[in-house]
Amino acid sequence: AKRPDTISEGLSYDEFG
Repeated sequence: AKRPDTISEGLSYDEFG
């Protein structure tokens, strides 16, 4: 994910670190 949706995506904070 490109945006901090949820921590459910395995901490998917690609752009938002």
